[in-house]
Amino acid sequence: MQDHLANSSGQQAEHTGGLPTGQPSGQPADIDSLISSAMGLANAMQAKLLNPDGSMKKEVPLREGKEAVASISTLLSMILRNKQVLEKRQYQQAFDAAVLEVLEEMDEEQNTRFFDRLQEKISHLGGTF
Repeated sequence: MQDHLANSSGQQAEHTGGLPTGQPSGQPADIDSLISSAMGLANAMQAKLLNPDGSMKKEVPLREGKEAVASISTLLSMILRNKQVLEKRQYQQAFDAAVLEVLEEMDEEQNTRFFDRLQEKISHLGGTF
């Protein structure tokens, strides 16, 4: 797989692999933005290749058209497959932030009791965290 992808200005952009981050800080972009961007790309590709009635434009070579339609289909399938994963990740991050906020509000004794109880529960899961 390529380490870099060229962007529209010809500059090289680092490819992070996995899911797109969408923000310079490396924080995941919100799901709606990712889907909107992907849909915009799919719509732009369709507009370039297809007539309003859905038929292929005459100036588009058949092979290029078939490859582009396959790419659009793959892109849309990828969005649908990863949407639930992205939503769960976003929910988990919000949940973790809420727990940390509550922990910061607790005094030292409450924190100790919480972490002792948490460790007890985790040890029953059969793993170490």
